[in-house]
Amino acid sequence: MCYRDLNYEPDPERNLLARYLIPPKSPEAATRVAVAPWLWTKADALRRASGAYVARAFRVDEEGGVFDVAYPVELFEPSNVTQWLSVLTGTLFGLGTWDAPVLLDIWMPESLMAHFGGPKFGLEGVRRIVGTDSTRRPHLGMAFGMFGMTAEEMSAVAYEVGGGGARLLRDDVALTDQGFCRLPNRVVNVMEALDRVREEGGQRVLYAVNVTADAAEVLDRADTAIENGANCLMVDVLSAGLSSLSRLSEDASVAVPIHAHVAPRAHRVQERVYATPTSALTKLLRLLGGDQIEMAIGSPRRSDAILAGSRACKGAMLEEWRGIGRAFPVVIDVVDPGDVHSVIGELGRDIVVLADEAVRDHPKGGGAGAMAFNQAIDAALAGVSVESYAKGHEELRMALELRGRGARA
Repeated sequence: MCYRDLNYEPDPERNLLARYLIPPKSPEAATRVAVAPWLWTKADALRRASGAYVARAFRVDEEGGVFDVAYPVELFEPSNVTQWLSVLTGTLFGLGTWDAPVLLDIWMPESLMAHFGGPKFGLEGVRRIVGTDSTRRPHLGMAFGMFGMTAEEMSAVAYEVGGGGARLLRDDVALTDQGFCRLPNRVVNVMEALDRVREEGGQRVLYAVNVTADAAEVLDRADTAIENGANCLMVDVLSAGLSSLSRLSEDASVAVPIHAHVAPRAHRVQERVYATPTSALTKLLRLLGGDQIEMAIGSPRRSDAILAGSRACKGAMLEEWRGIGRAFPVVIDVVDPGDVHSVIGELGRDIVVLADEAVRDHPKGGGAGAMAFNQAIDAALAGVSVESYAKGHEELRMALELRGRGARA
């Protein structure tokens, strides 16, 4: 239950604060029409309810379609984030003909945060494992995008791409424990390849094994992966549920980083009108123990609204937050090496640049594709254009000829 009370002054230790967007139905629609009627229409009925447990819309931007709500902390069951989301995005928003509000951001009181430990490893722990804690270099990652590969085929790709300089490999989100690529065999094969990469070149690579399953089975999958040598786990948090992430992070036997996969669609808000990743989801994943958390930046060819939202998500992972460790932001929509310069310019060094086909489809193979991305990272860190840097680096030159230089490089 919520009503408009612009005179209300929230208490950050007695209220959970949430920010929402009501997206217009078309670019021409007036967001003023979307916000004001709902907040007023239900006011009379809601004020008849007990005042102790009602939420109050205390700040309203009618032009932008954004409003802030203060919830009494008593509404929330401590340690039950699923219940929090039921309050924040549930029956409050039965708006009939109006588009449902989108939860953009949240600010939680200490009494709720105290039940969670956050990431076990986080940004600094992952950097120490991989060996970039002193260089602060962005990590290159790659998703195994060829669904249906055998464990042996994945091993060959891991060796090639890891040798080319990737610091993270992760499973396709649809690959779990199917017959054509059973999880134990896959982990053994890929980790053997990455061990060879380390022995031959000193390169340490994380392999995020997909353990997504029903919440009751996630820990068993994690145990199997770790017993077979996994040095990182991945869970699709929206498919498996947020509780799957907390189960992994809270279990003492899970002594490897956890990679939180988030499908891009979960971040999007009617992209034809307004698109942004949401800080709210990012904060919850950090609180629940995500060491690496994916965020959809969109190609730099997309709108500035997406990039602004990505900066907000990055801030939600890296800002000081009452002792909760920082998470490692994973940028999942980087398209080409030519886009790397602008991504690092927008988001800084503390990111994982996650690519897929742009690495695998390099004319000289995945190893050269990884080298091309790393050369693009070198160029960005040196403040040199990718075109200039490509003159002395064959892998990058070929990648730019094949895929272009990006929109803002």
